[in-house]
Amino acid sequence: MTEPPPGGAGGRRFHFSLPLLEHIREQRRFFQATMVRGNDARIRRRLVRQVAELARIELDRIRPEGDRRLRDAEAHGAAGAFAGIVTWWLSGPSRLTVEQVDEVFQGLVPGAAS
Repeated sequence: MTEPPPGGAGGRRFHFSLPLLEHIREQRRFFQATMVRGNDARIRRRLVRQVAELARIELDRIRPEGDRRLRDAEAHGAAGAFAGIVTWWLSGPSRLTVEQVDEVFQGLVPGAAS
């Protein structure tokens, strides 16, 4: 019998992303003003730092063993991918749903396919 992929149905490993994307959608105007049109790099750095911490927690859950330095790099890669996708999603006339954006994120991030 094969085991289901870590993270449950559909292979979602990073559980924080969908609720966070839903919050961003609800506060779209704020995030557009700060992440897309704003020129304060501190806001983006803070988002990346917070998402990296969430990703690190998820990676610890998925793979409790392993090199901590590598896990930190993967967490920051996931955070950068998340920030990039969110910026793209908020920047244009994207008609993607929150679920579709999450699916793209889940497919791109390190650790999601492990």
